[in-house]
Amino acid sequence: MVLIVEFGGAYDDLDGRAVANRGQTSAQRLLSGAIATDMSRGFVLAARDLVPPGATFAVETGDKVVVSTPVSLYAVVGYTQFQLLPRRRVAAPVAEWLLCYGCDQGAFAARFEVVWDAEPGMAIMRARA
Repeated sequence: MVLIVEFGGAYDDLDGRAVANRGQTSAQRLLSGAIATDMSRGFVLAARDLVPPGATFAVETGDKVVVSTPVSLYAVVGYTQFQLLPRRRVAAPVAEWLLCYGCDQGAFAARFEVVWDAEPGMAIMRARA
């Protein structure tokens, strides 16, 4: 009987979350993972806009960006991989695009050129021709 009571409460909570989600715009729903981990929404949207659907990309993180929680840096790789599907994540040496979220951009400057940058430490870079 206790299980039923706890399940009932969980169900009510899910219903409340569904109502809250229904009130969000499509952009808010799209970026809910970035919001939850306090990642830059501009970074995610720029990556979606700039990296072509058939391209490969790499994600590099580092301490050159201010984050409110270390969870943000851990979430960047997986979340951008999800957001950029069907694009494929590969290692930086073979990537066509590099998403730099706090990485040392200078370490990649010989191979990549910056096409978008924001706050210190955030950049989207394309492999030089």
